[in-house]
Amino acid sequence: MNPIRQTGSPSDLKVRQLPIRLERNVERVVTLPFHLGVAAQVADVFHRIAALSDEQVARALESVIENFAQRHEDYEQRLEDNYALASRIVQIDGGLSLERKLLIGAYFTLEYSIEAAALFNPSIVPHPDQAGVPPGGQYFVMSLRAVGEGHLSSTVFRTGLITAKTGIALDPLGTLSTQTRIKPDHHYLKPLFLRKLEEMAVHMKAARSILGRVEEEFTYEEMERAIEQTKEAEPRLKNMQDTIGAMVWLARANYELRLDADDVIGDLIMFPRS
Repeated sequence: MNPIRQTGSPSDLKVRQLPIRLERNVERVVTLPFHLGVAAQVADVFHRIAALSDEQVARALESVIENFAQRHEDYEQRLEDNYALASRIVQIDGGLSLERKLLIGAYFTLEYSIEAAALFNPSIVPHPDQAGVPPGGQYFVMSLRAVGEGHLSSTVFRTGLITAKTGIALDPLGTLSTQTRIKPDHHYLKPLFLRKLEEMAVHMKAARSILGRVEEEFTYEEMERAIEQTKEAEPRLKNMQDTIGAMVWLARANYELRLDADDVIGDLIMFPRS
C-alpha cells in the first residue's frame, strides 16, 4: 500500500464521523460437532435411539428441525455429517434409517454463537467484482475478528460501498451464516511435505517408507491408503505411530477452503479447525 502524503498541517485534515457502528450479534450461530469424549457414552446414545420406535424418532426429529433448521444452512446435512463423525468413533452403522441418523446427529451437534463476546479488528480490501459501481466509488470486502463463546476467534466478513462523496454503506447481513468448508481433494507436494516433517524432527525412515507409496503430488486419502499399506507391509517399523500422528497433523494443518460460486461473502465464516 502506498503511504498517504500529507501536504498541509494536521489542522487542515478534516475528519467526519459517520453514523455506522459494527455491533456484535449474539444471534449469529453456526453448528459444530459436539464431542462427548468417551466412546462408551457415544455408543450409549446410539443404543438409546435404536431402542426408540419409529414414531418416537419421527416426533423427536420433527421438533429438532422445527426449532433449529431456520437458523442454519443445509441443517439436515450438518446433522448427517455429525452422525458420521460419531459413528466412526464407535464404529457403529447398522443400516439405520436416515431419520435415526439425523436424530443421532442432533445429539452430537452444538449450536455456537460466533459473536457472543466481541466483534473487532475491521480491515477492508477492494471487492474483486466492481461491476455496477458508480464513478468514483469502490465496492469493498471487510474482514472482522469475531470472538464467540469460550473466546474462540473466527473471521467474519461484510461487504459495502464507498461513494465518491466519502459516504459508506454496508450491505445487510443475511439471515443464515455459512461456514467455509475444507476442500476434500487438497493436494500436497511430496518434497515439501518431507522437508516439513524433517523440521518437525519426525522419524524419517518411517515417513519415507509411507510417502514412497504415493506420487509426487498426493491427496490426504492417498496418504491414508499409503499409511495402511505400510502398516501391513512393515509392521515392526520403528516409531510408526508417532510418525503417522505427525503426518496426519501436518496434513490437517494445511488445507484449502472450498467456496461455492453462489456463496454470499457477508454470510461466510472462517472458523478454526484444530
